[in-house]
Amino acid sequence: GGGAVAGAAAGELSAAVVAKFDATNKELSKGRKKRPPPPGQASAEQVAAYSKLASSALHGKGSVCVDSHRSEPLVATGGADGVVCLYDTAQRKALSKMKGHDGAVHRVRLHPRAAVAVSAGADASVRVWSTEERTETAK
Repeated sequence: GGGAVAGAAAGELSAAVVAKFDATNKELSKGRKKRPPPPGQASAEQVAAYSKLASSALHGKGSVCVDSHRSEPLVATGGADGVVCLYDTAQRKALSKMKGHDGAVHRVRLHPRAAVAVSAGADASVRVWSTEERTETAK
């Protein structure tokens, strides 16, 4: 049933349950640390050797998601401010900031062949953006 766990206050987990969670987490973590990264994914050592080439504060409230184009020097970011930004990685500069969502952008994707980006937001809307015209094309 949904009754309280003995020895725990309402809404709290008992010490025994917390200990079981901690023990299970410790056991699972051991196995994860031994697994090699999937093929094509950088190892921890390779990631540690990376150096920052550029940085840009594109969103006032911070970035939530990012996608990079497969063959063009283009990155799209979605922010907590409801803005989708396009960034040119070759020129290291922001191309545009496109406002359309009422609330955070949770996901942004660049189409691999068409000049569009698609974003989904906390406002339960999906929007399609032209990466050439840098405007919203569909809602």
